[in-house]
Amino acid sequence: MMPRPRYRRSYIAERRRRWAPVLPYWGVALALVLGLLVAPWIPADAARWHVRWMQKTNGTFPWRVYDGACGYPPVTPYLLTLLEMLRLLTGEGTASPVATCLAKLPGLLAWVASAYVCLKSLPAQVGWPRARAAAACVLLAAPLFVSAAVRGQWDALLGLAALGVLLAVTREKLVLASILLGLGAAFEVRALLLVPLLLVYGLRKFGLRKLLVPVLAGLATALVLAAPIALAGRLDALKNVYLGASPLGAHALWHLFLGAYLGLASWTLWKRPTRHLLFFAAALT
Repeated sequence: MMPRPRYRRSYIAERRRRWAPVLPYWGVALALVLGLLVAPWIPADAARWHVRWMQKTNGTFPWRVYDGACGYPPVTPYLLTLLEMLRLLTGEGTASPVATCLAKLPGLLAWVASAYVCLKSLPAQVGWPRARAAAACVLLAAPLFVSAAVRGQWDALLGLAALGVLLAVTREKLVLASILLGLGAAFEVRALLLVPLLLVYGLRKFGLRKLLVPVLAGLATALVLAAPIALAGRLDALKNVYLGASPLGAHALWHLFLGAYLGLASWTLWKRPTRHLLFFAAALT
């Protein structure tokens, strides 16, 4: 058997080096295409609820979703209004595959965007092989695909916001991290789990003085997003979303208490700040 010529081996190695940085991005694109092919034909319960809430906004009034037992913070009504506007432009009915696909679109985009962020932002911190492995874990995680493409849930948006917060904190961009955290809290109450943990990390690493401006930026973000709904006379709905029907049922307080417990645990285990921050935040996410 004749040995393979050396120039052939060098050609194959050169092709691998050329395609290695591109293939993961093709994987992200293929994952999105697969999700879009599956999404329209499985009208799961979460997607049905989203379509009902979309219809209540009439593509114009986000606060009307709270008339339909919607229990989510302000970002969800805004997204539902935008999706209903797109549905009305297409002229499709609420029971059509297009409406079902639109109801699942935010979760799908957030799922593939998380993998894209891993590919673009992690190589500088952990290297290209680990960043590629992280993106592959996101794309190959069956629960994430089922949640976004089959059930129509939007939990991937919360995961994307949490990923952005962690990346911004580890790069010491505290104002950006706080704005993303405020955006996450305006989308899902569970984002408040990160607040005590990030305060522990920030106090130990940066001190109280450097945290004042980022904290104000996060609060301002949440208030700006809630302002239109409050001005529309639906402040009671926002109170119910964050505080519940009674003090013992306060969703925000329970998440803050759990986050405080994990924050105290990270304080006692403190040796390498970044490692513990990423560990507990990954567990929360």
